[in-house]
Formats: sequence, C-alpha cells, structure tokens
Amino acid sequence: MNKDALKWVLIVEDDKRQSESLSKMVQSVAERINVLTAVNHREALEIARREHIDLFFLDIDLEDHENGYELAEHLRKESKYELTWMVFLTINPKYELKAYKKVHCYEYVMKPYKKEYIQTLVERLLFPPNTKVEQSRQSFIMVEIEHLQVKIFVNEIIFVEARGRSVEIVTVRGVYTANYTPLKKIVNLLACETAFIKTHRSFVVNVNYIESIRKVTNKQYEVHFINGGRFALLSVKHKEAIERRLLENNG
Repeated sequence: MNKDALKWVLIVEDDKRQSESLSKMVQSVAERINVLTAVNHREALEIARREHIDLFFLDIDLEDHENGYELAEHLRKESKYELTWMVFLTINPKYELKAYKKVHCYEYVMKPYKKEYIQTLVERLLFPPNTKVEQSRQSFIMVEIEHLQVKIFVNEIIFVEARGRSVEIVTVRGVYTANYTPLKKIVNLLACETAFIKTHRSFVVNVNYIESIRKVTNKQYEVHFINGGRFALLSVKHKEAIERRLLENNG
C-alpha cells in the first residue's frame, strides 16, 4: 500500500449543512484526501462504482426509500468494498448491533459528533502508523453468532476462550459468543495467522495485545492485555512458547 497515494472518502448525507461541515473536517486531515459527497443511494452507488473509495461515512437517516444501513449492505456486495472501512453517523441507535455484526462497520457515531473525534478517526483509518496493521485488517473469519454469519476481523481479536460447549471471542469491539462451537474450530480458522498462540487448553490469545504475564500459582499464570479488560490463563506447559514469541516480537 502506498501511504502517499490519494485517499478517496465518500460522505453520504442528505443534510447539506452537515455534509459540508463533515467534508471540511475530513479534508482538514491531509491534502491527499479527496472528499466526495452524495445525498441518496443512487448517487452513492454511482460514485462508489466509478471510483475506488477508501472510507465511507454513511448517514443512517437518509430521506429516500432506503436508509444508510441498507446502502451499506448494497456496498458490501461489491467485491471491492467487502472490507472497506465504513462509519455510520446517526441520531438513532436502532441499527447499531446490526451495523457491527452484519455490515461490520468500524464505528457507529451518534450525532452531534466532535471535529477532533472525526479527524482522529480519519487519520487512524486512512493513514495507519504501522503498515502491518493495515495489512492484517484484510484478514477475517466468519463465525455463526445467533444464527447469523458474522465477519470478525482478525486483528481486532484479543483472545478466544472456550466455555463449555461455546466459545467467546473477545475483540476490541466487544464479545461474540458462538454457541455449540469448539475452540478447535476457531483455532483452525486462525491457523494461518501468526499472531495467535495457545496459552491454555481453554485459551488462544493474540500476542499483539499482551501487556503483561502475572504469576498466580506455581503452575498457572494470567495474561493481561493492553485494553485493560479480561485476562486469559497461561499454563506452565505453554509458558515457554509464549515467552519465546514475545521475545521474537520485541526483537
């Protein structure tokens, strides 16, 4: 990826004042951003098919016969937008769960939003400081959650825990519970991802999120993560392997 290349952002917003305001916020981040705008589905799809958009800002509450969420569904069917960043803008929390689980948006922003937040968001998505992170976001796994096939980006997974007949996939967005799914199935889905390592019979962790390892007993340790949330278990059996992996990463 050429980080100096022109970035294309499409804002779909039917309120002219808000569209102009958001355009200025996005454009102020960098000169090499080209901002396009649309007021409805037809215009948005025409632009998206003509250009190659790097980031979408979609207003949920459009006035035409379809809302922004439905537009996102149409865009996801386009092969070139299967993994493109999408940010929803709305005053309505109604579609938030569906937006994350089915369309896999990056953010669901409630109006009114702050200029600094939008600028930080654009900078993070279009100009990531580590190109490895940008590349890893292309990887995802499909997991059945409550009878829906949910796309979960690999670089957002912190760890996976087996709980009885289910697994919990802990991500930066929240926790996904896959019922009647063995841990081995998730391990197989992540088999090609070098960031993941087994730490315990019930845990697989992403080494990129590890903050520290703490001793609990002579035979068991806890793995704590940079997000400060839940921790994973580490058994003596797997301790040497994970310490070696962390040493390789730091080196």
